Formats: sequence, structure tokens, C-alpha cells
Amino acid sequence: MALTAVPPGTAALAGAPWQVVVGISLASMLVGVLGTVFPQNSRDRLLWWRDRRRYQEKARQHRGRAVPEPERQGP
Repeated sequence: MALTAVPPGTAALAGAPWQVVVGISLASMLVGVLGTVFPQNSRDRLLWWRDRRRYQEKARQHRGRAVPEPERQGP
């Protein structure tokens, strides 16, 4: 049913080519789906990004391409 939904602004595109209407409809549905997939509470969102960063760092180390630590400059 979500695939047949018409975004609110599509009625204004009544005379537009069908490619434009389909493109805008798909873009708006993508935004809606992304909003449901990603966490909405700020604490949950922060935890999600931290876990994602940890995963990427571990994957990078596993591939043997670990990013070297930045050298500390003395004061």
C-alpha cells in the first residue's frame, strides 16, 4: 500500500511529465522509509552512530588498513 501512496505535493505536478512525478514520488517515499529505519531518539541515534563507527574501525583493522593514530605534537 505504501508504494501506491501519493506524496502531498504531487497534486501540484498534474501537468508535469510522468518521469518527474515518479521521481518525486520515489524520493519522498525514500525519505519516509529512512525516517522509519533510523532511530529517532537522540540517545538512540548517538548509540547507533557510535556502534557504526566502532564497526567500521574494526572492519578497517581486519582488512589490514588501519588508519594510523595522529602523531601528537608537543606543546
